[in-house]
Amino acid sequence: MVHRVHRLRAQVALTAAFGLSMLVVVGAGAAVGRPNVQIAANQTDAYGEGQVIVFTYQQSFDCVDGPADDLDQNGIKSQQDPIEANGPKCVAGGTSRLDPAGDASADTAPLFVIVPFFETNATVPAATNPDCQPGFGNIAALVTLRYLTIPCDSLGPTLQSLTAKLGLKRADGTGIVPDAFKVPTPGQPTKVAPVQCPEPGPPLTAFTGTFGTCTTHTNTVDLSRVVGSVLGLTGPVRLPTPNHSHIIENNSYDLVWWKVIVELVVDPSVWPDANGDCPAHSGCLTSVQAMRSAQAAGKIFGGDIQTNFFLFFSADQFHSGH
Repeated sequence: MVHRVHRLRAQVALTAAFGLSMLVVVGAGAAVGRPNVQIAANQTDAYGEGQVIVFTYQQSFDCVDGPADDLDQNGIKSQQDPIEANGPKCVAGGTSRLDPAGDASADTAPLFVIVPFFETNATVPAATNPDCQPGFGNIAALVTLRYLTIPCDSLGPTLQSLTAKLGLKRADGTGIVPDAFKVPTPGQPTKVAPVQCPEPGPPLTAFTGTFGTCTTHTNTVDLSRVVGSVLGLTGPVRLPTPNHSHIIENNSYDLVWWKVIVELVVDPSVWPDANGDCPAHSGCLTSVQAMRSAQAAGKIFGGDIQTNFFLFFSADQFHSGH
């Protein structure tokens, strides 16, 4: 784990100043499993060292756009392109030199975001792009600004074109629609894989999230650097934030910025549920060690996908008394 002693001392004091009313405290020797306790609206579940833990977020995300970057891919560097601030600044497949605190991102604590890039049930359709629903902004303006290249309808056709080219196919030879881009079905794992984001709702979480959302997360991510060439698209490929869960290298940590690293999981047998169990009952993705083993075994597609996306939270174990 990257240690940031020079910042952690200050962050400990900051945490105390916030006066957090935490539902969790650090405990020792907890086993995989989730206590029957509902977490707050600014919290999500996570996994660390084989345990189910909890994150507490204290401010919104940040996607760092450096002055020499061109994240909207219009040929103009950010330092001379004020409109870039309105574009899809959260980018997968790229990175930033600095984190939001101004420290080198290479030294920022890593947050591994596991994404269910497999299909549990082919009868469950893809979600609809949230930008096409009332209340999600002016689509005409987005198109004019060249920030939307995915059709404004079901994400299914685009996703199937992508997955077929990647060799992720259904029995009939067509591409799968990954669970990552389906509306979650909490309590019904035979439809869509269980995830920590969006929030599943009571009794696990106080808030029920909708597709493409999660507390203090961005709602959209530009995937052009990951899938643009495969799809034959140029410019930003803006998609809703996929369903996902979280892994860190420890089971408790002070309040700091975390650098998001994406992992596309293609083997459902190691996908963990709310309690950290999985169909294989071993090798479940509840630790970085298990994740690295899954990568080596081909259960995760490709390697680590870097981003310029950062989240600000502390991590704690559930109290052993729950």
